Amino acid sequence: MNIGKTFNNLKNSKLFNIYCPNFPPEREVEMEVEVRDTEGDCFDDSETAHDSVLNHRISIDSACTMVENIRSEEKQCLQSSITEVASCRICLEEANEDPETRLVTPCACRGSAEYVHVACIKQWHAVRNVTTDVSCPTCKQVYVGEVALVLAEHNLREIEKALALIKLTEGEDSVNLFRMEEMRNTARCRLAHELGTRGRCEQAIELVEKSLETRSRLPGKNRPELASSLDSMISILTAQAKYPEALRMAESMRVLLRESLGEEHPGYAATLNSLGALLSYMGRLDEAEPLYRQALGIRERLFGKDNLEVAESLNNLAVLVKNQGRYKDAESLYLRSHQIRETILGTSHPHVATSLNNLAALYKDMGDLESSKVLYVRSLKIRTKAHGDNHPILAESLNNLSVMLRELGDLEEAEALSKRAIDLCSRFFSVDHPKYLNCKGNYGIVLKDLGRLQEAKTCIEDALAGLEKMGFLSTHVWVVKFGRHNKELIESMTK
Repeated sequence: MNIGKTFNNLKNSKLFNIYCPNFPPEREVEMEVEVRDTEGDCFDDSETAHDSVLNHRISIDSACTMVENIRSEEKQCLQSSITEVASCRICLEEANEDPETRLVTPCACRGSAEYVHVACIKQWHAVRNVTTDVSCPTCKQVYVGEVALVLAEHNLREIEKALALIKLTEGEDSVNLFRMEEMRNTARCRLAHELGTRGRCEQAIELVEKSLETRSRLPGKNRPELASSLDSMISILTAQAKYPEALRMAESMRVLLRESLGEEHPGYAATLNSLGALLSYMGRLDEAEPLYRQALGIRERLFGKDNLEVAESLNNLAVLVKNQGRYKDAESLYLRSHQIRETILGTSHPHVATSLNNLAALYKDMGDLESSKVLYVRSLKIRTKAHGDNHPILAESLNNLSVMLRELGDLEEAEALSKRAIDLCSRFFSVDHPKYLNCKGNYGIVLKDLGRLQEAKTCIEDALAGLEKMGFLSTHVWVVKFGRHNKELIESMTK
């Protein structure tokens, strides 16, 4: 979530100039509130749902059709891969062993424009000379995966060079210096976002602190430019599971944006969404739900009902409803969010993978394990294709698929996937991070089912102790789940 990102989804660019004339345009990846395992994060919902949501019912037939379509698509992809060879949309060459010339799918472009070499898109971006933008000029969507990181690094380097040249040729008092400084701050926050999602939080914090230092010296009160840096810091603190600290900063940002931009503003809606996520992570569910609904209302009024911002809010509400046990309501929300994303982004975008991941978690809880498996596998394939095989988001998919396979009784495969999830988490997170603890606890449950009780007990108790140390409430779904299995272990071992 970033104050600048929402403006880029507006078809009328004049709104950007009206709302925030001094803020350089920047496109950001939307902040996803994803289910971290098949049990989901602890979110809440009220008894009455937003009218614009629950009046938009999608039947169970739609879900069945979606699963069948995915199965059909997998068969078609297998058949087409035999006769068709992917090629770069820029140079038209195929991939080879060089990492720079491997083919990636960095955006929502489809068909012959789907694939591109990393080296080609780097060179093409440099020729375009756009120093704060990391989005595709064709599909208008923000790049994802390796390309997003590479271009963010390139943008910051080019701006640093331009700043040095301005200081050398025009002096410290140049009128162009302020504009270029602000572009550097935007580029810093963009790169910090990409680093943070990859677990490189120390580097990300250093960049954001520099942007905060510069922007805090801007004249006037409640500058929205400062909110952008605050938001970047909140995202990093959240990735580090420093929820109380992030929450205090988010509350300050909400006040800043309300006073500077007003409540009927896309940036304010995005801040409400972030606040809702933080409160949910901390188990303060009753406080999180109305923030999500207020954000959804603002976004629907500003963008209409078929917009990616709206899809994000629908997804978050669905997580809330699901974890209250209201599965049918959650399904209609998830399907509507998925429908919007797939229509705009295509079937192979990481945001679509998030929708499939969350739907899979829902169907697992509803007892439809086969549909859940199809969706989890599809989500994992999309994420691997977009991010490669060494990205923290894959740990989530592997963990979720492991939990589901355990329920199907495939314990050997569940153990293998769970080990891979823990290994990935250990590369990006500390051993006391909630994501690592969740994977370790779930691995313990698999070991319990395999009869390796002492190993299982150690894993589950370590997870429980770590979550308690992090301040997770006793009612949090992970704590409840691991506590239940630990109790069963103790009873089995004392018989």
